[in-house]
Amino acid sequence: MRSRTAVNVLGITPAYAIPVFLRLRAGDTFQQGPWNLGRFSKPLGFIAVTYVVVLTVFFCLPQAYPMQVDNFNYAPITLGVVLLFAWISWITTGRKNYDMPTPTRTAEEAAIAGGMV
Repeated sequence: MRSRTAVNVLGITPAYAIPVFLRLRAGDTFQQGPWNLGRFSKPLGFIAVTYVVVLTVFFCLPQAYPMQVDNFNYAPITLGVVLLFAWISWITTGRKNYDMPTPTRTAEEAAIAGGMV
């Protein structure tokens, strides 16, 4: 049961941190949207990415000692396989086939559409 929790945390949590990390990596060339954290954006982004890295390391640690086949933590292996697959798929097809969506709405149209259910 604990191994499933570790795999879930390792699978979900980095997905939230990757866009934040890419925003930090872009630096001042990043174009902020209408809603942002202002001057707190970079420090909070750094804290968030650091927290996810620490959490990921903790969930990769062994869950019991001595390690045996029945209590081995397979979460790091699962994470490695998924990241390897994602990287290979990006290199082989993702870079060639991904197009950035073009914004088609004006701010006024988006505000009107946002109020609709």
